[in-house]
Amino acid sequence: MNFAETIQCVDSVLGQRECNFHIIVVDNGSDNESFMHLNKKYRYNSLITIVHTNKNYGFAKGNNVGISYARRRYNAEYVLLLNSDTVLCDKLYLKKMIDADERGIGVIGSKIYLLNGKEQSNYYEYFDFPGTLYRYLSLWAAKSGWDEAEKCFQRKLKSFKPIRILHGCVLLLTPEFFNYYAGLYDRTFLYGEEILLFLACKKVGIKEKEIDNTYLIHKAGQSSRILYSNRNSIREKLTLKSYKYIVWESFKLFKKEIF
Repeated sequence: MNFAETIQCVDSVLGQRECNFHIIVVDNGSDNESFMHLNKKYRYNSLITIVHTNKNYGFAKGNNVGISYARRRYNAEYVLLLNSDTVLCDKLYLKKMIDADERGIGVIGSKIYLLNGKEQSNYYEYFDFPGTLYRYLSLWAAKSGWDEAEKCFQRKLKSFKPIRILHGCVLLLTPEFFNYYAGLYDRTFLYGEEILLFLACKKVGIKEKEIDNTYLIHKAGQSSRILYSNRNSIREKLTLKSYKYIVWESFKLFKKEIF
């Protein structure tokens, strides 16, 4: 964990108005002095709880630690998941996100801007089986250096249309989401969580929603640079591992819809 970035994120949340909240910071097994610095800075602030895990559980399980704590300790109806490299600039951000909730919505996102002032690119992914399988095989062939196989699977992918989904750096989980799930799909370590969240919502008939009347700043990629130095080998390995679950969950949904 980069505690300096986390402090900037937490302080931006502390500036929120017209909304009751409690901040839970999950130090996900960091091997530096992040927990010590965060605990020292916020130990007397009744709005903040610092939770320290004994190892790095990855994105989904790490978030689930915070979700479980918020639901159990504070009976939270809504849980906003924020990456540590995000900053809320709108003091009514939380209020606007919650006000946007409506029947049938499981997850809410907002506009996202980068440090250079440009809006973050929309996130599109494949969800329909066997499109997810071809996507996985394409990634696998690329990693293995099998160019012709990769081109073959890419050609097959053209029969499927990718769908726009919410970016994982900010996700508001609603009461309707918690009617079905206790947290995020927890079999992945990193990457693919947004796709699995979309599939989970689709499975039970709820939807994602993005609002355009508020935004946050995302220092995109900084967390990955700190954790893994953006090494492609690690990124590819984790992505492939996660994508196996995406293929499986999309296949189960495909089977359910067929029969």
